[in-house]
Amino acid sequence: MKHDERLDFFRSITERLRVGGSMVNAEISFDLSSSEFPAMLRNWQSVHRLMGGTPESLKAIPQQLKDVLAVLAPEETEAVMRSAGISSPVRFFQAFMICAWYGVRR
Repeated sequence: MKHDERLDFFRSITERLRVGGSMVNAEISFDLSSSEFPAMLRNWQSVHRLMGGTPESLKAIPQQLKDVLAVLAPEETEAVMRSAGISSPVRFFQAFMICAWYGVRR
């Protein structure tokens, strides 16, 4: 999903919720420009290698995270959720780059 489509995506979810209704969201979310990303990438590639990733597919992961999946940093994801009408998104889970939030429709 492209960055410019993310807000529309969350709005479409929010519109289906009643006021006060809860939403749970899980996605790959990480600051790809952070100093921690190279170490996280090595770990992510190790997991993919264990699942049968080829050298070519492992090499393509950074570009896929950026261009295909349009991964946002957790703070950016939370800001988009707020803009879409979700109050106080709370990150309640993280495993490697997979994060999950819950929030309530305003």
